Amino acid sequence: GHSGCFVFGRLNGVPTVCMKGRIHPYEGFLAPKCALPVRLMKLMGIEILIVTNAAGSTNPEFDVGDFMIIKDHISWASLSGESPLRGPNEEKWGPRFVSMQRAYCPNLIRLTKKVAKDLKLESIVKEGIYCQVSGPSYETVAELRALKLLGADAVGMSTTYEVITARHCNIPVLGLSLITNKCILDWDCDEEPDHKNVLIAANNRSKDMEALISQLVSELSFETNGQDAGCNRTEEKSKSLEIKSEKEYDLNGNKCELNQQAHYGEIKKIKNGPLDIINYTKK
Repeated sequence: GHSGCFVFGRLNGVPTVCMKGRIHPYEGFLAPKCALPVRLMKLMGIEILIVTNAAGSTNPEFDVGDFMIIKDHISWASLSGESPLRGPNEEKWGPRFVSMQRAYCPNLIRLTKKVAKDLKLESIVKEGIYCQVSGPSYETVAELRALKLLGADAVGMSTTYEVITARHCNIPVLGLSLITNKCILDWDCDEEPDHKNVLIAANNRSKDMEALISQLVSELSFETNGQDAGCNRTEEKSKSLEIKSEKEYDLNGNKCELNQQAHYGEIKKIKNGPLDIINYTKK
């Protein structure tokens, strides 16, 4: 389900760019490339980032099909040195040492809870800590027990690289996990994690997720540019990253000729009927 393109349009009248798929570390890519789409969206001018994922639950109070609002995360790979911000810092993106306090915007979390209640989805909307592991193998029982002990309510193989990069770019973030399976925490259990079941669970809740995000976006106000949203945005706006021509950009915002391979991969702009789609080729 990861075709790897951007889809542009309006969601309830709000200009929106959607990632149809993402880049995972288990595909062999380094952390900065996994975060490249966020850099591109920053160049496009996005003001809020909503990230979603499928995750297994270590919390016994969460059921398959629940939505978990991410209130904080544990980025296991980043703690081990594989941060998307590793390497020389480009000040036009953000500071060398970025704070991850309130990485997930409190005001967006409150609004999501309100929208869930309005849509009568509050019974399936929970809140918790998300942990990203590298994958692609599922975790051992011992690993899952350790993550639960550290405070993780759900475990997945994506998301935190994008969130860290968004906060570096001064973009407020909302995170939502769809609980697609319960993690196996007992060595005597005969069950095995199955990706097919993950896809089934995701498909069963897709309409509810669409309704939640669609209604949420319609209630968002972009008038304040995030300044009073409780999202920990800095008062100083980032330096201009305006795209002035049909060019490609690498991770540092340097222009590359269209169809030329950029340092972090090739990005092609194509037309697809009424929607512009940008394909990012995974090099």
